[in-house]
Amino acid sequence: MPALPVREFNIQFNATSKVLQKFVAKKANNNTQWWHTGPIMCPQEDWLFIFKSLNYHCVYCLKALDSSTEELITAKLDHIIPPMHFTQDDSPDHEQNLVPCCCLCAAIKQGITIDIRSDRLHLWSTRKAYLARLREIIKEIKDQVKVDTMQYVDASIHYPWDDSPEYADFVD
Repeated sequence: MPALPVREFNIQFNATSKVLQKFVAKKANNNTQWWHTGPIMCPQEDWLFIFKSLNYHCVYCLKALDSSTEELITAKLDHIIPPMHFTQDDSPDHEQNLVPCCCLCAAIKQGITIDIRSDRLHLWSTRKAYLARLREIIKEIKDQVKVDTMQYVDASIHYPWDDSPEYADFVD
């Protein structure tokens, strides 16, 4: 499996996040970006409305969050565009920026933001395009984790017959 293109998405905590903040900031003109549309929600109070609106499914892996009590209890309310990219004047809690997700997808996606380089700007044009790319990135990461885990498990399994003499050693 090919390695992930590291530069396609950023986990940003440095000066370049200021550039992203300017990009994410609410525009003064009427060209409002999708992450600023819909009413401002209170995640602690409106999570049920958001979960119902997406039929209790993880927006990233499409897992049914109401399939078990444990799934529902561990489900998260996620900001598609992380709050760290919003200025103090902007709220990250607009309805279109909040989605339900499973705890595994939330852990993987935490802090991931798609680059704003010119060849990636089309992914920011619609919520659907942005979510589609996030789904691909999260799936690629999950697949890579599975491969890494299997390689680790295979390397660490020790069978008793690995140290025993070959059968041929006992045959005349």
